Amino acid sequence: MRRPWWPQHACQAEDWQLFFAEGGMASRPPGAGTQKKWDQGKEICAGCPVLTQCRRDTLGEEYGGLDQYERWS
Repeated sequence: MRRPWWPQHACQAEDWQLFFAEGGMASRPPGAGTQKKWDQGKEICAGCPVLTQCRRDTLGEEYGGLDQYERWS
């Protein structure tokens, strides 16, 4: 799905591993390494000019400045 705000997203040149790091589940917090990657990803999201639109449009998906554990908790 194409979103009008997409060209402005801050993460477009970033390593997607920061946002999709394996190791977290809805039932338990992630390990330290996974949390570190997620925290780095969230720092990028925090400065994004379209974070509000991204979070609104992608809730439940793998975006929006929330890590896997936060999305499902």
